[in-house]
Amino acid sequence: MFVAMWFDDSMDDAFSNGIKPAAVDAGYETYRVKDDKHGERIDAKIIAEIRACRFVIADVTGTRSAVNYEAGFAEGLTKPVIWMCRKDSEKDMSTNFDTRQLQHIVWTDVGDLRKQLTDTIRARII
Repeated sequence: MFVAMWFDDSMDDAFSNGIKPAAVDAGYETYRVKDDKHGERIDAKIIAEIRACRFVIADVTGTRSAVNYEAGFAEGLTKPVIWMCRKDSEKDMSTNFDTRQLQHIVWTDVGDLRKQLTDTIRARII
């Protein structure tokens, strides 16, 4: 699965202790371009990885336009997208015209994130 999320270091715990273990719990491996050491153009690498993935996790915490672009690209390829947002960014999510009508996992901490995401992957992807 491809993970589209804010590259800010404040999100590393959410990835390492929430998203990544949830993927493992549900039987998947994660890919986050931030963790990849490569010499390619980052945009080309992102597009290639989205094309190759089974589904996308799009965490819109921090209101990053690149996350919306990557998720939209995946949806255009008919890849499932699981939308998420940290509780303290929920207000930003609800005012985003493009995604406010979509169901989002709204998480409070990494334990909550892991549980909700595992359940969602199992319900929607497996």
